[in-house]
Amino acid sequence: MNIVTNRYRNLRVVKSEWMSSGVKPAMDVAIGQRDQGTIVDLLHVLLGKLSLWNLDLCQSLLPVLAELLKSKYENYMHISLSSLRLIVQTFGSTIKGNIASPPSAQIDLARQDRYYKCLSCYKELMQIRSSLDQLLASRYNTGRLGQKFQEIHLLISQMK
Repeated sequence: MNIVTNRYRNLRVVKSEWMSSGVKPAMDVAIGQRDQGTIVDLLHVLLGKLSLWNLDLCQSLLPVLAELLKSKYENYMHISLSSLRLIVQTFGSTIKGNIASPPSAQIDLARQDRYYKCLSCYKELMQIRSSLDQLLASRYNTGRLGQKFQEIHLLISQMK
């Protein structure tokens, strides 16, 4: 019962932050709570609302998604893989395009900011791809979950 009470309290705090400050600050609060269940609940909502996603959110989420891939709970892995698919399909070309042409010496702060966010996302995605290699080789090479691991691995590999 304690787990349910904590999850309810955590979700109330996240909801309050979402209502007052937006999605990204709410996700930052959820990440700070270090409760993967709360993060998974929030991701489940976000997966149905593509318009709420942006590079800032992706940058914050990618390290957490990498952790969720190693969870003992299959549902957490599924949510992580679905989130990764959304990120790569929605932002993959933006990420790849921005890191392919670094900002020039001229001062364009927005472009520099976007470049560094994209670079950060790209590095995280390559680390996730490496983790997927290990997970596919060790235990997730068959079944429905294995197929999702392979699909995401292929999507990320196409960004290289």
